[in-house]
This record gives sequence, structure tokens and C-alpha cells, in this order.
Amino acid sequence: MDWINGLQRAIDYIEDNLTETIDYEKVAAQSFSSSCHFQRVFRILCGFTIGEYIRNRRLSLAGTFNSPLCRLRFVEKQFQFTDSLPISSTNSFLTITTCDDNIGS
Repeated sequence: MDWINGLQRAIDYIEDNLTETIDYEKVAAQSFSSSCHFQRVFRILCGFTIGEYIRNRRLSLAGTFNSPLCRLRFVEKQFQFTDSLPISSTNSFLTITTCDDNIGS
């Protein structure tokens, strides 16, 4: 049960800091374990790595900001919520979001 509570505290920390750079050491500290051990346990319990979780949450959050100006604000939001290269994050972002081309035209 302690691992579940620690994992929840770590996820809460990640969610509270999605728009900032997230240090895995600080995430692991939320569960009172080493970074290496926490990453291993996180992968086992959740089915994906911490990096994948953070990336998918940022992309998901960025996708909620669609608006009539989405074509103009796309790059701004993309860089706000992702810290990967523009090409890879653009492709990932486009797979989970949609923007109606007729809006604002």
C-alpha cells in the first residue's frame, strides 16, 4: 500500500508541474525512493515510463487548448507543454488533436 500512496504523490507532483521542467529525482523523492528504483517500479505498475507519462500528459493538456485561433497558437502551445524536438512533438500533437480548418476562415 505504501507504493501506491507514493506513486500517487509522485503523479500529483508531476501533474502540478507539467508546464515546468520535471526532475525525476524530485518525482522519486515524493515516494521516498531512489530515482532508479522508482522508475523501475513506475514502469511495472503503470505500464509505461515516467518520460512517456509526462510526454503524453503534456500533449493531452496541450490538446485541450484548441480554439478558433488554434492554427495561430499551435506552435506556442506545443512548446509550452513539450520539451522535445519540434518535429516529433508536432507529429505526436497532431495524432491526438484536431483543429477544424474552417474555423476563423
